[in-house]
Amino acid sequence: GKHGSREMGLVSDLDMVFVLAASDPDATGPGGRNLREWAQRLGRRIIQHLTMAPPYGAGFAFDARLRPSGASGVLVTTLAGFADYQTHAAESWEHQALTRARFSCGDAAVGEHFAAIREAILRMPRDPAGLRAEVLEMRQKMRDGHPNASALFDIKHDAGGLVDVEFAVQYLVLA
Repeated sequence: GKHGSREMGLVSDLDMVFVLAASDPDATGPGGRNLREWAQRLGRRIIQHLTMAPPYGAGFAFDARLRPSGASGVLVTTLAGFADYQTHAAESWEHQALTRARFSCGDAAVGEHFAAIREAILRMPRDPAGLRAEVLEMRQKMRDGHPNASALFDIKHDAGGLVDVEFAVQYLVLA
């Protein structure tokens, strides 16, 4: 059904980061490709399968903007590359997304390394006033992108809704 100008449905977007945990990403991997190239192809296939529309409708939408360097960046990064990007180049909204990030599959040791990187990034010292301004700016961008054309209260997107609660908690975690 429709709610204002927004579709209501079961489709969720996935924010995913693919991490290659190889000691030598340029070593030869399956099919004679180097591991980095092989991982890029595997990542694209995973996205293709998750986003394909089954007979009963779309499954997931994939948001590639959260990967290092945005949608134009490489799909698969190394643990060191991920840590470097998050430490030196990521913006506050990317750290907000990191508050929700969890290791979901693969080698448990890689998951532990990812969790350690995530914790270190979330514990970095930040200027609370600057962070507050950036979080509020990002929240306004989201509000502008999801205008409520209905007279009804949108429990997720309207001011005072669930997204505001989520942003407040993310601010507190990062501050």
